Amino acid sequence: MGKILSPFTLLFRYHKTKIVTILLIAFVFAVLLIPNDDIADWLTAQIAQKSNSMVYAQFDNLSFDVIPSPGVSASDLLVDSKGFPAIKAGEVHAATLLGKLLTFKLGISLMADRIFHGAVGVSYAQGDKTSSGQNYDDITVDATKISLDDLGEFLRKSNLLSLKLQGVANLSANLHLDRTMTAQPSLSTSLDVASMTIPAQSVMLNQNGVMAAQDIPLIELGRVAIKNAKLNEGILDLSEITIGDPKSDLYGKIRGSMNLVFRKSPTGMQPEIKGVDLAIDLNYSTGFTDRYSKTILGMVVILIPANLQTKTSTGTHAAFHLKLANPNDFPTFTPLTEKM
Repeated sequence: MGKILSPFTLLFRYHKTKIVTILLIAFVFAVLLIPNDDIADWLTAQIAQKSNSMVYAQFDNLSFDVIPSPGVSASDLLVDSKGFPAIKAGEVHAATLLGKLLTFKLGISLMADRIFHGAVGVSYAQGDKTSSGQNYDDITVDATKISLDDLGEFLRKSNLLSLKLQGVANLSANLHLDRTMTAQPSLSTSLDVASMTIPAQSVMLNQNGVMAAQDIPLIELGRVAIKNAKLNEGILDLSEITIGDPKSDLYGKIRGSMNLVFRKSPTGMQPEIKGVDLAIDLNYSTGFTDRYSKTILGMVVILIPANLQTKTSTGTHAAFHLKLANPNDFPTFTPLTEKM
């Protein structure tokens, strides 16, 4: 088989530019000769056929681009898949990554406007080979002005989230992933949420193996920002997390690291957290503990030793190191000596 494929391998190796040029010319002729409406109908039919009628896509104003790279644009996109609510977007543009095309690797970029009231840009490219012989997945995401209310509703209807959230989020992330999980993923990300609020609601929580309803009061966190968080070789480094502002019920900063490893299981990738080591500086208003005692935030505050808390004119200030070897262990608290 190697001898049979050898001439084709040599052809691709030394004439890849010519081959790509021929493909681009063929693409141009296809765009000029075939009506866009016919192509749109064909694409809709192909998506339904390839997904066994599990996915239906509808769009208007289909157009093709050749420069700077082959691509396609459409408006009023609707994607409806069984088991998930429909996703709508205003303007969508998908294009090949020309640099990847020249190396005969898959590379695609997607820009979507008016999706969850914001804009999302995603690029996917095949990376180098893993030790198992499969290509890494290199994924970049840039999202601006995303409505957490709209995104949260989509996730809830998809049974992926039970909590209601409100706010406007900006996100940037770069992910280097081995789908076989032979190697741990690497990630760098930043998140900024303006006026983040958790509305008063009742959610189902697992309490010692029993699902029970838990009432959550209104929590107004204000601005929540994560700067330059990096995951590499199973270590998550949190350079800075900011919660709230000086006028919020809760205001503070968090820095530190933890071991975060993903294990592949029959139900998907499962995170495993150990070795938590965080430096935390918090200010919370008078009555915060009483109002939020049934929330995770309130429970953390209750656990802080009294000798690490100082009364202020508006509430309480607490600065400490939190360490947790394993999820089921009781955390240890020590005084924070460095300035946050």
